[in-house]
Amino acid sequence: GWERILGFPAQASVGLNLLDFALDADRDALGAHLAQLWRPGQASGITRAGAEFRFVNAQGSVRLMQLAGQAIQDERGHLRGIVASLEDVTDRRTAEDRLVDQLRFMRELLEVV
Repeated sequence: GWERILGFPAQASVGLNLLDFALDADRDALGAHLAQLWRPGQASGITRAGAEFRFVNAQGSVRLMQLAGQAIQDERGHLRGIVASLEDVTDRRTAEDRLVDQLRFMRELLEVV
């Protein structure tokens, strides 16, 4: 959960803005992404897959998080809240980047040979 991923006690985080945990450089993009959910008449209310933002954990380390969310509407279509999930994809992205670097190196090596 929240505490395992970012290291902040869940109870102490209730009522705080998600933007407060985002890396400064990602706050505007995250805010715009979340604002999409709040738009009236949003058909599905589901954010696009693969929206990734950087967050700062309790230890001060930056973690790359994939965000998925859905707007909660009442029977008349009025927005009542948002349910969201964060998945830490830092290690996966690091492994993907290393693989891309290795593939690039192998291609360059083959061009020389």
